[in-house]
Amino acid sequence: MPLRVDQHARAEALLGLRQARLEEVLEEAVEERIARERPELDRIRLLKWIPELVRAQGEAILAVDPASVEEARSLLAEAAEL
Repeated sequence: MPLRVDQHARAEALLGLRQARLEEVLEEAVEERIARERPELDRIRLLKWIPELVRAQGEAILAVDPASVEEARSLLAEAAEL
């Protein structure tokens, strides 16, 4: 039995919400992992990758919480200086 128009629209909306939540969870995981691993990377002097990781952390923070502009801007500025 085919879906009615309202069922189809509801299904699309639910799928869109699920996709958005999955993206949010992934961004949070990336940001948390970078924050957790950074001290060790600093310790072993893996300096080549630090600017890219700091930049990715700033982008992840902004993706998770668009209101965190200052925190993201600070990390992006730090990455540019490194």
